[in-house]
Amino acid sequence: MLNAYTDGACSDNQSDKNTGGWAWSIFDNQSVIEQKSGGEYDTTNNIMEAKAIYDLIVTHSNDDLRIHTDSELCINWLNGTYKIKVKNERDKIRSHILHETIDLIGKRQKNGIKTEFVKIKGHSGHKENDYVDRLAVEQTSILKKNRS
Repeated sequence: MLNAYTDGACSDNQSDKNTGGWAWSIFDNQSVIEQKSGGEYDTTNNIMEAKAIYDLIVTHSNDDLRIHTDSELCINWLNGTYKIKVKNERDKIRSHILHETIDLIGKRQKNGIKTEFVKIKGHSGHKENDYVDRLAVEQTSILKKNRS
């Protein structure tokens, strides 16, 4: 089972000029063996958290995954504990990634591929979580610079 860490970030969350970043890394014995990050405009930190999880699952579609995240909300959305609320067209567009991720997890489960979530405390000196947080924040900065 691969141990992966995911995080999302958003600068000026909920504003019209926000930038978001997401990142995931796979660690083996505290060393990064693979990572990926990206970003988007007009998003939220929670959607960026979900995007990191989605991209990780797509990239490692046939691998059992233990996904460590500091987003309890994302875990609860993806396991069905919390309902995904859509108040307007903007929310509908943004929440699409959550529905896609839920579908992927379901397909993985039907094929016997494990997806486990582990809630970790964010911004608490956790080396792997701090690492993906830096990658996600870096993506928000890159997009912000490009927007200027």
